[in-house]
Amino acid sequence: MMGDFVGQNPVNSLASVAQYLLPLVFLVGAAMSAYGRYQRRISQAQVTGGPDQGALNHLSGQQFEALVGESFRRKATR
Repeated sequence: MMGDFVGQNPVNSLASVAQYLLPLVFLVGAAMSAYGRYQRRISQAQVTGGPDQGALNHLSGQQFEALVGESFRRKATR
């Protein structure tokens, strides 16, 4: 009986902390995702809307992949 109480107490403590911490972690992750998508949209708008033909030459490989991905996402929603 006493062993069940001792084993259950840390689990209850962890659950009481996790019920507030876990949603916060998910909220931070969602905010980071939304910010990244915003940055990709801005980048796509700058490259496609600007008169500078060499804008693609100044992008890194990762930025170029994000730009192409955002272009495909925008085409799919139209």
